[in-house]
Amino acid sequence: MSIKAKLRLSNNHEHVVKLRQQLEKARIVHREENILKQKAFWAKPENRLAQKERITLNHSTPEYKAQARQRMLKQHQNPEFVLAQKRSTIKNIGKKRTLECRKKLSEQKIGDKNPTKRPEVKDKISKALKGNSNWQNSKHRPNNGEQLLFNLINTITNDYRYNQDEKYFQLKNRIKLPDFYSITSSKVIEYFGVYWHKDPNEENTLIAEFAEIGVDCLIIWDYEMKNVNKVVQKIKLFITKGEK
Repeated sequence: MSIKAKLRLSNNHEHVVKLRQQLEKARIVHREENILKQKAFWAKPENRLAQKERITLNHSTPEYKAQARQRMLKQHQNPEFVLAQKRSTIKNIGKKRTLECRKKLSEQKIGDKNPTKRPEVKDKISKALKGNSNWQNSKHRPNNGEQLLFNLINTITNDYRYNQDEKYFQLKNRIKLPDFYSITSSKVIEYFGVYWHKDPNEENTLIAEFAEIGVDCLIIWDYEMKNVNKVVQKIKLFITKGEK
């Protein structure tokens, strides 16, 4: 007879207490056995791969996507859910992620792990953006530093244009949208800020990549703009380079 059956039939208080203790111990043992079985199962790569394929297949069906969308819409119609989301966002403002957390997030975006690099995801993003009237009517605008450099370039020559998402260059491993490009020659000018461009090799790497496709590249750093005369001379030398 099982412990549960004995509990139902027993009228003795002490006996019931002992049976309940036995039942709790049995539950703990059973739980630990299940945990060990689960760990052993998921330790095998083939099991994890099979589960991943099942989930991917299930989540890609129109029915699942429709259900997920309905669940999301229902959640966002709930004022308590929206308020909880806002509180969570406000709570995390100003908090810095740990080095371990930042490393994990970075690893998730490397190579094929980054979903935005998958062809099907790229197509979806492209179609969504093209269908957005705000995106279609907008143009890339220069920041303060770029605008200052553009004004300086215009005092020297009218041959350069600010790149408003119109002039792309196919480099070795990426597509590049330089800040300024010449309308009469294969030359581009980039404005680098030390905050966003911390890699010391980035300047030489970019110049070399442009050189491989026959394009001359000049890079002006934000700290160089403190000496305008020096920047003007640098731009003039670059513009006249190769001219006969």
